[in-house]
Amino acid sequence: TGKYALCLMDCKMRPIDGYEATQLIRTHEKRSNFRIPIVAITADGTVEDRKYCEQVGMDDYIVKPIDLTHLELVLQKWLRPALKEEFIKKLEGYQVEGRPLFQVLAEEYFNSTPILIEKLEKSIDDQDIKQVQYFSHALKSASVTIGLVELGSLFEKLEYISELQPVTKTLLSQIKDSYKKCEPILRNRMQL
Repeated sequence: TGKYALCLMDCKMRPIDGYEATQLIRTHEKRSNFRIPIVAITADGTVEDRKYCEQVGMDDYIVKPIDLTHLELVLQKWLRPALKEEFIKKLEGYQVEGRPLFQVLAEEYFNSTPILIEKLEKSIDDQDIKQVQYFSHALKSASVTIGLVELGSLFEKLEYISELQPVTKTLLSQIKDSYKKCEPILRNRMQL
């Protein structure tokens, strides 16, 4: 019923397990426009179990017994502030046709970013380094402008690559995960 920063989800609970609980939460979230990061906690460490956690809507994964260093990394990953408030407050000080500039830019960001990420991915698949750099630069600038500094830094890493390597796909995956994490946070901030 609340809006929590993170959920550590035990996979083997009763009367319903963590997988079913996650699916129920994700269904509820579709109506609320709020998405909580859900981290699976399970004794199973198999690749199949990890894939199943992703399929039901979990965002990350911790194996029992819990390693505190790993737990700390997961918490830092999901609880680090995704938005820089000082950036947003500056934008809110300006108006465009009677609306805060932040709202106008954030709406445009949501309209263009998924399309640009698709083009970025296609450029990586096509091994077109100039296009990868071009789209990465555009996405970096747009992300940082509206306060998504962490996401912007991921785009910056791609912007300055000198050759496409297998690690590029890993970086793209991190970008998609970060965007998926930032989108609901930014949408919630727009409604304040």
